[in-house]
Amino acid sequence: MTYCQNQWISDYTYEGLMDYFQTRFGPGIVDPRDNNPTDRLLAVGTIDPAANHVELLPMFILPNAGEIKTRSPGDYAIVFLDAAGTVLANYPFTPDKITESELLAISEMVPYVDGTTEVNIKKLGEILENVLAGAAEPTVTITAPGGVEKTEGDTIKVSWTASDPDNDPLLFHLEYSPDNGETWQPLAVNLTSMSVNIHISNIIKGAEGRFRVWVSDGIHTSSDVSDEPFTNVKSKTGQVPERFVLNQNYPNPFNPETIINYELPQNAQVDLTIFNLLGQKVRVLVNTDLPAGAHSARWNGTDVDGNKVTSGVYIYRLKSGDFVETKKMIFLQ
Repeated sequence: MTYCQNQWISDYTYEGLMDYFQTRFGPGIVDPRDNNPTDRLLAVGTIDPAANHVELLPMFILPNAGEIKTRSPGDYAIVFLDAAGTVLANYPFTPDKITESELLAISEMVPYVDGTTEVNIKKLGEILENVLAGAAEPTVTITAPGGVEKTEGDTIKVSWTASDPDNDPLLFHLEYSPDNGETWQPLAVNLTSMSVNIHISNIIKGAEGRFRVWVSDGIHTSSDVSDEPFTNVKSKTGQVPERFVLNQNYPNPFNPETIINYELPQNAQVDLTIFNLLGQKVRVLVNTDLPAGAHSARWNGTDVDGNKVTSGVYIYRLKSGDFVETKKMIFLQ
């Protein structure tokens, strides 16, 4: 089983996809789950057609979700099997081309079938990649913070317990909501431990803070939200940050645009640049001197010439003096 070593389980939470749906289909679509709603498996990754090699992100099941696009049947297919090896479903698809790359992008959301323990990516019947997981769904429970409390230190420790009846390896994603679950922002992803210390510069000050943890065994998904809202009284909103911070873009996946937030602890020369997976420069968003504080940049999915890029994975890099950090995001057409 091969997974992309990327930092975006959070890209595929239902709320993130809802933002994508709204911008893609317009405000007239109140909830795309009305479009043939069912549990759907989200499969995202890349294909190297020359080597017949596939890399997948951990897959997630989105409950009661509608279709976001019409699949175009092609030479590739997503195939579900049960523990006995019986084919439960077969979904032919055509991967998207990635700008200035020989790689192809997988961005499919297909109806999930109960009893699935294996997912194959095939090309003309040949298995290029397979993901295995027991039939049971993992569970997760947040244990701290428990709510009805104030957090005043520089870090907040979030802890949880998790189990999987099949003893599958688990990955976790942590989100934060400043408004009692109305909106969510990603904080940490691809975690293997069951606790993490979050610096307060990464979260928004508020009296109705909640955390949510998602867990995946590679196929099956569940989540838990902290029991009661807590008050975060020492966030650095409006104050000078103590360190450089590059946040995950939001929404993600996105179309037509996304926002990248970052923070500077001092006046600095800043370079914020978009690259494709080959490391080729796509667009420079920021290249100037900026004062200390919180900043944001928008990217509308276009290259330096103003042409729309193709669907795929892109890298954004923040560079300021000796500080360099990169994150990944997905543009979907």
